[in-house]
Amino acid sequence: MFSKGSLSLVSAFSLGAVLTSVGACSTDKMDGFSNEDWERVKAIVPMSSGMPANPFDSRGDDDAIARFGQRLFFDKRGAEAITVDGPSGKGPTPMIDPATGMAVIDPVTNMPKMNPGEKGKVGCATCHGSTYLVDARPYPISHGRSWLTHNTPTMANLGYFGPILWTGRFDSLREHGTGALGGAMTLMAGMHFIYANHRAEYNALFPDSPLPDALDPAAPDAARFPATGGLKAAATVNGKSVMSADGAFEKMAKADQWLVHKFRGNMGIVFEAHPRKLNTPGSKFERYVQTQDGSLLSEAAKRGLKLFIGKASCIDCHNGPALTDNQFHNVGVPTQSAFPPGSTTPGTPDRGRGGVMIGGVNNQLMQLRTNEMMTDPMDQVAIMGGAGQFSDDAAQGRQRLEATDAANCITRSTDVADVTTACSALFFQGSPEDATKTPVVPAKPADPRWQVCIDRHVQDSICTAYDPTLEGAFRTPMLLNIAETGPYFHTGEFATLRDVVTHYNQGGGLPGTFVGTKSPRLRPLGLSDTEIDELVEFLKTLTGNVPDPNWMCDLSLPPAPAGTASVAGGPCAAN
Repeated sequence: MFSKGSLSLVSAFSLGAVLTSVGACSTDKMDGFSNEDWERVKAIVPMSSGMPANPFDSRGDDDAIARFGQRLFFDKRGAEAITVDGPSGKGPTPMIDPATGMAVIDPVTNMPKMNPGEKGKVGCATCHGSTYLVDARPYPISHGRSWLTHNTPTMANLGYFGPILWTGRFDSLREHGTGALGGAMTLMAGMHFIYANHRAEYNALFPDSPLPDALDPAAPDAARFPATGGLKAAATVNGKSVMSADGAFEKMAKADQWLVHKFRGNMGIVFEAHPRKLNTPGSKFERYVQTQDGSLLSEAAKRGLKLFIGKASCIDCHNGPALTDNQFHNVGVPTQSAFPPGSTTPGTPDRGRGGVMIGGVNNQLMQLRTNEMMTDPMDQVAIMGGAGQFSDDAAQGRQRLEATDAANCITRSTDVADVTTACSALFFQGSPEDATKTPVVPAKPADPRWQVCIDRHVQDSICTAYDPTLEGAFRTPMLLNIAETGPYFHTGEFATLRDVVTHYNQGGGLPGTFVGTKSPRLRPLGLSDTEIDELVEFLKTLTGNVPDPNWMCDLSLPPAPAGTASVAGGPCAAN
């Protein structure tokens, strides 16, 4: 909701073309809107175009796969132990000596020994269990596995997004889905869980890559697949040089590691297909434009609509079928000073899209180039995004990465020191200090990809700095169902829509309260208290129908009685 934001409606329509097509005509259309105004109104009709397909996933609209995702959405049985007390359950508790009633002290650490936290308490529905699939509890929230650093966004209508999450960290629902089980369990625990509880359905959906029988704990070769754990931190670095020793996953045979990677890729398909069914058409505003029935909106809401497309300039960034330009802007939202709650330690600055450019774009391009030089495909890095080995159009995925990199990179370097630092963040297995010594201490143990990465990028260059306007920038949220999906912004610190509109009316937060530089296009709007209320009234008309309960019912429950409809979160209708 700020003036003259960047527009990107590649597959839907060009807002500029829509507006210029009517010229200077000002004949009243209805409810006091001119023809030009009415064209602006039509440019923000929710669900006005079909949900675009994901080019990286040819099975994104497969009903059978979506049903499997629906089944997993409610299944908490595989959730590993709670690690932080929260609304989902209790974390670790001290062991008590029954004889003394005192905590049992570990003689090595001199700290109390701990019982593990509760298990089986967390699933997808834990964070997306409200009517419009958002976490409606006050932010910030721990769901037991860790503290959430961003406000939980809605799952509804996600197929209209390109990149996913507040920072666009994932290029699609499919890439995001490859880690969806990670909110409740580690990668290996997730694979074991699917084998133990959903093997037949999984294997039927993915017959070319069935789960190996060695996942059975009783199998003679069960040791091939550890019961828990996942890729070490350096394998999924996000702009940080986190050096980790090889863990249980890295000690697996390479062929088995790739079976696990394929499992991740398949789960991405599952966790894309189900959300694509969770859509909310039929809002009052949508019906108002389609039918031109003026009774559907109150007079205050109509005045709010005029503000939305005019004085308040909301339309500049909130447009298209999901009322988002799918871009990233710094709108001056105050960043938390400490994290997690109750801590006195300053929180890590939230760089937003700026942080993703290194972790999600530059690093992935470096991995792709390094992979090209590996003679054995099993020595490659498994990439889960659209440019990776499991994409249905890896060429387009790479083109998008390269286009994003080219459009946003400010400086490049072939300097050996710069390249070595960047490659060390991806492949070096020594200590962080080793990577910066002169001469550099060889990797321990040697990772052949490290030197390959250096050699390749001394020739090709790396990006060393990205567009500074992306620092502290976050995606323009969709406005569909916005009245039902608070709290607001990536911090979740704004409780009401009036708080949100007031924030924009003031021209955003004060300098120094957020990361980066506020967009120069953000300006005070000069709305009166009455106009703020009217704009809020319009925003309330963007609430659509609840997602189809047939895609939101719990398949694990006994079917509802014959003739009874499905209930979201409850039983499904009997077939």
